[in-house]
Amino acid sequence: MSVRGLAALATALLVPLVAAQVPEPRPAPPPPIVTSLTLFAGTAEGLWRTTDWGKTWELVRGRTSGSPLETLGAARSILPLGPQVFVAGKGGFFLSNDFGETWEQRGTVVEATCLLISRYPQSDPTVFIGTALGLLKSVDAGRTWQPVKIPSARGGLVALAQNPRLSNRLFAITAVGALLRSQDGGNTWQKVPQ
Repeated sequence: MSVRGLAALATALLVPLVAAQVPEPRPAPPPPIVTSLTLFAGTAEGLWRTTDWGKTWELVRGRTSGSPLETLGAARSILPLGPQVFVAGKGGFFLSNDFGETWEQRGTVVEATCLLISRYPQSDPTVFIGTALGLLKSVDAGRTWQPVKIPSARGGLVALAQNPRLSNRLFAITAVGALLRSQDGGNTWQKVPQ
């Protein structure tokens, strides 16, 4: 067989192999979220997010899967923790596990004024939300809520905090300015004398 004939035979054998290895084009994935550049802000209109340290902002709506974030209303408390973002607001408590791309509304819809999660939410899914009526506690990441008896809760709660060194010591501030403290992880509360 001639060189020209061998070349034609090799081409005939190799073209189907090369064609079989060419992958089909796929749609381009969305741009990745760079966690070190992502910030969230709550307003009366809802939750806003920037992925470029505040150069540009977008109102977070969530994708079509999961709960639409439009029902959140005013975003009053935001706790981003890695890919998890916890948000409480006029429309209740929401959780995202993908930097705010999709959302799940948790538990019953109750207007929340403040939010506190466990220091270790992967192993302890305890969540507290303050409301105009008092304090609610969830031990299952917000799927169900139980009221917590607290003193001097007239007007509800406006802030919740945890001692960074003693994780069982929690604090709450009421709408009338009373400071409350729990030394047992939020099971019981006492008014702090001022």
